[in-house]
Amino acid sequence: MKLISVFLYIVGALAGILILVFLLGTLWGWDNIWVRTAGPADQGAISFAGLKKNPKPNQAIMAPANLVERTQIDVVSPVYGLEPPAILTEMEKALKSMGDFERVDDGSRADYRRYVFRSKYLRFPDTVDVLGVPATSGSSHLAIYSRSQVGESDFGVNLARIRKIASALKQFEQ
Repeated sequence: MKLISVFLYIVGALAGILILVFLLGTLWGWDNIWVRTAGPADQGAISFAGLKKNPKPNQAIMAPANLVERTQIDVVSPVYGLEPPAILTEMEKALKSMGDFERVDDGSRADYRRYVFRSKYLRFPDTVDVLGVPATSGSSHLAIYSRSQVGESDFGVNLARIRKIASALKQFEQ
């Protein structure tokens, strides 16, 4: 009987903490909570040359095999029959169906984009860097690095996002 009472007390305490966290997130805003606990949602620009993932499994890379070490790549980028600025424009059109996101780079480069995506309910921020990489004349690859800011695991969200982008651009593959 005493063991059941302790168990119920622990469950009640955990439920109370969860309710308090959700109330704070709802009242104060999840974006504010993630900024206060993990820093700005935009994790900043990266360089794809020599890119190495950190030990956390909450990230994914799509790139041509000659840009990033093969062991780091989750999806090898196909060759697209468009030059880098054009494939980036088509990719941006495809992104519009992929949830809540905003472009956060300064727009100074025609071959590069950076976005912050947010999950639907708790608004976990993910930073997504995209580089249009010239291939042969008139064609290109996309290099994409999608990474979560919060948590250890992303339950496959970043890899699924990259695969969804690649699938949406399949019609442009050579």
